[in-house]
Amino acid sequence: MKIQKYKKNEAFSYVLGAALVIDALDNSNIIEIYIHPNTKESDSINKIIEYAKDNGINIINSDKPFNILTKKQNCFVIAKIQKEKKVLDDKNHVVLVNPSDFGNLGTIVRTSLGFGINNIAIIRDAVDVYDPKCIRASMGAFFKVNIEYFDSIEDYLKRFKNRAFYSFMLDAQTKLQTVENSVDKYSLIFGNEAHGLDDKYKRFTTPIIIPQTSDVDSFNLPISVGIALYHFTKKDFE
Repeated sequence: MKIQKYKKNEAFSYVLGAALVIDALDNSNIIEIYIHPNTKESDSINKIIEYAKDNGINIINSDKPFNILTKKQNCFVIAKIQKEKKVLDDKNHVVLVNPSDFGNLGTIVRTSLGFGINNIAIIRDAVDVYDPKCIRASMGAFFKVNIEYFDSIEDYLKRFKNRAFYSFMLDAQTKLQTVENSVDKYSLIFGNEAHGLDDKYKRFTTPIIIPQTSDVDSFNLPISVGIALYHFTKKDFE
């Protein structure tokens, strides 16, 4: 049994925790499952073991993977999964330009799924969505969302043209609440946590600002995405 810490250039990743492993059972290609010797029997553990037996997945009972892969004392199940290349469909998208925080990205994946947006485009350079910290932050949503990386915004635009593009910028003049969602397809574009979007995005998008008080510099990225998604999808929930 060879266990090594997660590396971005490897073809596999790890899912940490019983709840997330259950989410992964039918939504990912599981290579093997590690169960800590101190794990107590439960419905979740029994479900994981039964699934592994039915699908010919190797189960390893050892504390070694846990000592290497996680510092959390309450993690008793880990799944090793094969990375898969996901492709966006031609529906509505969240576009993240150079996101740099694992927790933020995982939270945005979960928030997007909650509002019914199943496609996230990520413009490099960016954090790795397959990092176990990001998968954990998504609370299982990772397995139900199409996430595709692009080398540049220009590469993204070559694939997706006939839609409305909205960029979220602090110096925009159009307030979010004045924008009517009357288009068939749209892309909501957000910049890096520290630097936002540069002015070139104004050339091909409708720049939007989320109004706020002067008491804070700006909303953080996951909050901004959540506010924007609420506005653009609220008709879907009426």
